[in-house]
Amino acid sequence: MVSVQNVKFEFLEMSTTNIKFILHSNVSFANALRRILLGEMNCLAIDYVEIVENTSVFADECLAHRLGLIPLNDNVTLLDKKDCTCENYCEKCACIMILNKRNDSNQNITVYGRDIKVQGEKKDDVLNENVVICKLAPRQHVNLKCIARRDGNRNFDSRVSHIKHCPVTAVSFSYDEENNKKHTNLWRENEESARETWPTIDEDADIFDTNKVEKIIMNVEIVEGVGKPKEILLKALNVYKNKFEKILEQI
Repeated sequence: MVSVQNVKFEFLEMSTTNIKFILHSNVSFANALRRILLGEMNCLAIDYVEIVENTSVFADECLAHRLGLIPLNDNVTLLDKKDCTCENYCEKCACIMILNKRNDSNQNITVYGRDIKVQGEKKDDVLNENVVICKLAPRQHVNLKCIARRDGNRNFDSRVSHIKHCPVTAVSFSYDEENNKKHTNLWRENEESARETWPTIDEDADIFDTNKVEKIIMNVEIVEGVGKPKEILLKALNVYKNKFEKILEQI
């Protein structure tokens, strides 16, 4: 159990792409954390592709778009573009990758992530080597440079400008374990036959007060290959903490 002042986390399940935990707090905290996880977690992604030669069946823009959506491991130390003093990109704020693959055989071949060569130190595990990029017929060739970096075009409220920079795919939370609201999509509830089959709302039941919720079950799913779920959760909590610090500075 991890405690952040009066907020406590009790982890239930954890895998390479998913983390499930009990949040001992209120609904407002859970919803704010959900919004940060989905909108303000800035991760590494390919922003620019300089194509030297491409004779594959993929059009240049389709190949660049496909490369941009490949998940990258965000474990490298890079500056945000806005914090770097370079004009375009450099090794301090960007990860430079080269793909130069030619099919000299008589059969079709598949180009994988392992065919991309990452330049610089401590960046060997940025790209999943089993990711399929494209296929090449005999005598086809792709030669390009990829520039990967964190989102440098975030708007005024710090939300990411493109989904490829977001490592989180889904966030859900539940605080009504006994389903007191008895949600249903049945639209013929007034018919007797429907009442016998489906549960209906108890008009005399107590009103469910979300302000009294103190325990919330949350589930966070991330893109496979971008990092570890717990590390991303801790980064989101740090963003939350920084927001409160900025508010305190203005008071």
